[in-house]
Amino acid sequence: MDKFLTDGEVDHLLELIKQSKHRFGGSKTDQDDGIGLHDTNYRTSKTMHVKKGLDTTIRRIEARAAELVGMQTHNVEGLQVVSYTDGQKFETHHDIGPIDDACEHVVNVVPPRRIITLFVYLNDTPPGVGTTNFPLVKPDGPEGECLKVQPVRGRALMFCNVKVEDPSEPDDRVIHCATAVPSGMKKLGVNIWITDSNLAPCAL
Repeated sequence: MDKFLTDGEVDHLLELIKQSKHRFGGSKTDQDDGIGLHDTNYRTSKTMHVKKGLDTTIRRIEARAAELVGMQTHNVEGLQVVSYTDGQKFETHHDIGPIDDACEHVVNVVPPRRIITLFVYLNDTPPGVGTTNFPLVKPDGPEGECLKVQPVRGRALMFCNVKVEDPSEPDDRVIHCATAVPSGMKKLGVNIWITDSNLAPCAL
């Protein structure tokens, strides 16, 4: 969805990033026990968490995401800003929990269960750089290329992490990866996860 965020909202997030550089840390990956783990080979991006309901702009973004999928704002997790540069990447993974070594199946669901992912790009990148790839989704058939989404400022990529026919089961088709960003370039984005939990206390 292009222009999911307005230019003003993107600028607001970029200003938060500028003011909070010291809050960026190494991104973590999910483990079976639900505890985040730094993995300097698997996920090399930097991450900054935005407090849920931080200000009117953040609350507006959270509300828009929830309304889009017919859920409540309290189901929206605090936004997670990610930064990729100088070869940083995020290898093949699933947003609902760890996957098997063959990168084909989710092996465990980690709470809070992230029903829906909205990943919003905060800047443009050159064609083919920093794309979000879905290796199991091949629009042109099994021998074709996988689905690749190009970063465009304000563009939101939305996908459901559970099966429509059985929401208790992860949808393995949305296993994805963030490709490496070359030296001298940068990719900024924000994860908006919509969960099955009431996360309102996180805003207090």
